[in-house]
Amino acid sequence: MLFCYVLCRGYESVLKLLHEFYEQMTNPKYSAVTDVYAFMFICDLVTFIIVVFGYESFGPSVSCFV
Repeated sequence: MLFCYVLCRGYESVLKLLHEFYEQMTNPKYSAVTDVYAFMFICDLVTFIIVVFGYESFGPSVSCFV
């Protein structure tokens, strides 16, 4: 019976923490509004250029004489 009590109390505390986290994430008071789209575009552009020009570096080289 003690095990069930401890398990239920632990479950309730985890649910309480998750609920508080969700409330803080959705509450506009805690929200920091920042524009990250330009930074994301630059990162995507850099990775695209790396993949396009460095494609051969990511895999084994394949020759025509197999």
